[in-house]
Amino acid sequence: QAGPWRDPVFRWALLASALIQGGHAAYYGFATLHWRAAGIPDATIGLLIALGIVAEVALFVWGRRLVERLGPVRLTVLAAGGSIVRWTATAFVTDIGGLAAIQMLHALTFACQHLATMQILRGMDPRRAGTAQALMAALGFSAPTGLLIWLSGAVYGAAGGLTFLVMAAVGGSALLLVPALGRSLTARNARPGRSDDTSSR
Repeated sequence: QAGPWRDPVFRWALLASALIQGGHAAYYGFATLHWRAAGIPDATIGLLIALGIVAEVALFVWGRRLVERLGPVRLTVLAAGGSIVRWTATAFVTDIGGLAAIQMLHALTFACQHLATMQILRGMDPRRAGTAQALMAALGFSAPTGLLIWLSGAVYGAAGGLTFLVMAAVGGSALLLVPALGRSLTARNARPGRSDDTSSR
């Protein structure tokens, strides 16, 4: 049985996840430092981080019907586009109200991409699914995030909050993969027995 690497859908989804999820690296590593430097109290920083988590969970809990209707391609577009908006704004905005609004975009940049990935994995051959999920967790999330946190440290030391512009470029570059992802999903769904699969949207 061929592994998930043989599936072009998996390869494009893995790359998109690595870019979009990896684009959170500066946020995970340096958002607290950046906001402290702007004079924001630690308690408020904690609330801002919690707000992002609330937005993510809200989409998971109440957005299922919308997510299924959108499909993985559109979810990836939302996640990559949201990355451009979120990280560009994070580079420059330091007022509490603005940051609160920006943090709501975690529902796009994290949750939408995670759900897109889950839809794609769900459509794979069940015999490949376990390996595919492990590879996605390792190479589509953990490894790129760890590498980009390390690289962000060097950039943050020199450029401060402008590091988030690099993250905007990293996450936003996943938009370049969307046409190939869409074509590969369409080809997969055109196989016999897959005509009712809606995951190419």
